[in-house]
Amino acid sequence: MGLLLEDSCLADTALLLLTTIYLLYWYGTCTFDYWKKRGVPEIKKKVPFLGSTADAVLFKKQMNLCILDAYRELEGHRFGGLYAMRTPALIVRDPELIKHIMVKDFSSFTDNSMHISEKNDPMFAFNIFAMKGDKWKYARSKLAPAFTTGKIRNTFPLILEVCNDLKSHFSSKIESKDNDFEAHELAKNFTTDVVGSCAFGIKCNSLSEPDNQFRKMGKEIMSPSTLWRQIEIALIFFLPKIAELLRVKFIAKYIEEFFQDLILKAFAYREEHPEFKRNDFINLLMQLKKLGEVEMDEIDRKNQTNDISLTASDRGKIEFSDVVLTAQAVGFFLDGFETSSMALAFALHELAMNPRIQENLRDELRKSFDPTDGCINYDNIRGCAYLDNILHETLRIYTPVGALARECTKRYTIPDSDVQIDIGDIINIPIYGLHQDPKYFPNPEVFNPDRFTEEAKKTRPAFTYLPFGEGPRQCIGFRFAQAQVKAAIATIVLNFLLEPSEKTEHPVVFDERNFFPHAKNGLHLKISPL
Repeated sequence: MGLLLEDSCLADTALLLLTTIYLLYWYGTCTFDYWKKRGVPEIKKKVPFLGSTADAVLFKKQMNLCILDAYRELEGHRFGGLYAMRTPALIVRDPELIKHIMVKDFSSFTDNSMHISEKNDPMFAFNIFAMKGDKWKYARSKLAPAFTTGKIRNTFPLILEVCNDLKSHFSSKIESKDNDFEAHELAKNFTTDVVGSCAFGIKCNSLSEPDNQFRKMGKEIMSPSTLWRQIEIALIFFLPKIAELLRVKFIAKYIEEFFQDLILKAFAYREEHPEFKRNDFINLLMQLKKLGEVEMDEIDRKNQTNDISLTASDRGKIEFSDVVLTAQAVGFFLDGFETSSMALAFALHELAMNPRIQENLRDELRKSFDPTDGCINYDNIRGCAYLDNILHETLRIYTPVGALARECTKRYTIPDSDVQIDIGDIINIPIYGLHQDPKYFPNPEVFNPDRFTEEAKKTRPAFTYLPFGEGPRQCIGFRFAQAQVKAAIATIVLNFLLEPSEKTEHPVVFDERNFFPHAKNGLHLKISPL
């Protein structure tokens, strides 16, 4: 009798275990027929719970390379299905269809796909990148005047102050016979100092004091040091609802408090000292707080191209409180720090690896600047076509954000097809795939700035080069990002010679444990006097 009871218990346990395994498997795969039922071709590899993104989630392959794999697997199709873990997403390969989604039919795809809780993570949720719907529309229309060409020109002297620090930093290294440097670390220190000055009105001195508090905060946000923190960030991007349930924050509480304290102290000081004038982002945020808008001069008004249509019902959707204003400053910091530092570091690497290109750039820079003083200014930087081409080619090969994810906000039928996109469906724009497509960029692994001459650009379709996105959701700070990177490159190339060091690795191998494309073993270079 006892044996029968024991066997029965074992059978019940086995049945319960098998049922649990089956239910878990069903839950982990039940969405994987979403695109097949709609007659849409899809990525073959689908791992339970991890979908088509298993290699990225498990840190087997860097995210950009996973995007490239998906793009190539769908060769011959205008679009196809993939699964970001359990979430169906439509990857769009056709440039003309991308144009529809990002510009022509933007009203059906107004939101980025991230879902961030305003209550749990306000510093990220109120960032212009994460905002949705009318709140985003209203905030974008109010913030856009802060990033006009005129405003960047006014801020440029602050960038040049950091460029002078950069020049002094390299001169000191050469004098002490310490010619080697790691380009990404240097670039992060440079962009931290630029953003600290231009956004927060403080001098960080990261080039000389890389362990300062401001620099540490940047590391904490963008370079998580623990596996658990990496998992938390993966949850935010891939499973936002679970992240919200677990109260996972992209911006930790102590980092929130650090930045809010900086902003409030800056506001208080300038209110107490109205004679203090500085052309920085703090000044523009104070205008927004007091006047409800950023002041524009006559040139800004003349050149304004505000593609956000405000209606009466949109107004008043968001109050520019201290929290919301701090969120914009933090967003400015994140945009100006991480992606710009990558662009600068990889540009320096390629210039070191391509001495002919470096010398051609040096010739252009010398011809572009006033021979009497050699001063860099915003207008002559903008006029350097070859410098522009070098930056574009760097962003093509080393695209900081390999894909954009848009959420369908109004039911949509894909042109020239019967495929319906429902509200809530995710559209994936595979930027890195486009940038590496030999159909648009022959020999895509070769660094060739001449791909971006005016003549060369006419040979390929529009919407095949999208490092900053396009349309109303285009990166609001792209002009500032370009300005600081170009200023740094010009400062270095005009005054120093970039060369590979004994530790230089080429081609670059991406670190699979990083969401952004970072060199696995660093970007080691050597600097010498001209």
